[in-house]
Amino acid sequence: MSDTTLTPDRSTWQALFDDLAAGRDSQPVTIEVLDMDFGDQTEAGRMPFRS
Repeated sequence: MSDTTLTPDRSTWQALFDDLAAGRDSQPVTIEVLDMDFGDQTEAGRMPFRS
């Protein structure tokens, strides 16, 4: 894992996620929300990137 944090401007989110998703339709992903008050929470685990 990288320690680099990417904070894109909201206006670029669509293009960013389109680029990220390209060619990864069947790859499993895990979405984790990081929160200092509640701790790290897994929101989705090993789900297909795109259905």
